[in-house]
Amino acid sequence: MTPCQLCRGACCESIVTSAPPTDTGFWLSLHGHTLADGRLELTVRCHALAKCGSCSIHSMRPEHCRNFPVGGADCRATVLRRRPAQASEILALMDVTPAPQS
Repeated sequence: MTPCQLCRGACCESIVTSAPPTDTGFWLSLHGHTLADGRLELTVRCHALAKCGSCSIHSMRPEHCRNFPVGGADCRATVLRRRPAQASEILALMDVTPAPQS
């Protein structure tokens, strides 16, 4: 089993971004929550996330997704935040499984 198979798409259930210092940013902050590093997390499940937790458009996924490497700092933080019960097992798999080639 790969880390992604066990995780089942935690990275595809929300988006983390910096809120612009505008009224829109204020509105966004009312619909998400601020992380320790000041970025904003909005819970928005991707429509391309299959029920099994895999990406149904992986070969043509957006650049934002391509820039989110398996086992990277944001991936690990997302697992800890969104999959706390399975986090230790998922993180352990990341440490022994080579990252997939994009």
